[in-house]
Amino acid sequence: MKRNGFTLVELIAVIVILGLLITLAVPGVLTVSEKIKSDMFCAKIGNIEDAANIYGNDKFDELKSINEANITVDMLENATESQLNDYIRNNYVIKVTLVELIRNNKLTKDNEEAPYIVDPRDEKVSLDDAVVLIFKRNNRIYSRYQLSAEDKSLCNN
Repeated sequence: MKRNGFTLVELIAVIVILGLLITLAVPGVLTVSEKIKSDMFCAKIGNIEDAANIYGNDKFDELKSINEANITVDMLENATESQLNDYIRNNYVIKVTLVELIRNNKLTKDNEEAPYIVDPRDEKVSLDDAVVLIFKRNNRIYSRYQLSAEDKSLCNN
């Protein structure tokens, strides 16, 4: 007797095997996708800090070195709003938003309409109001994007 196709058992076996492969593959693909988005976010933060450094170089003569006041980078990153305002008032720090960097042609927009800069991990989240601190140390300009604790560990900044 000649067979002209697959039996029901063979078809079910193939479907079960495909289902198992998909079950194993999908979580791995999602993990890779999340990792790529996180890497894109950290790269975007690096680009923002580079733009802030360029902006800071334009303001180089206005800034005092944090070395003069024995201010450390940790002190800046962990400063209260009041301390930060003192640093700004005394010209040790410039606090700039991403929109200001765009207006000064230091940063390129992601979108033509607001939000101009978006978080690649969630395209609906705007970074427009994010703050970058610019400071001078050892006669060189540095900048620090104000990351949340979770994002600091993500980007190892």
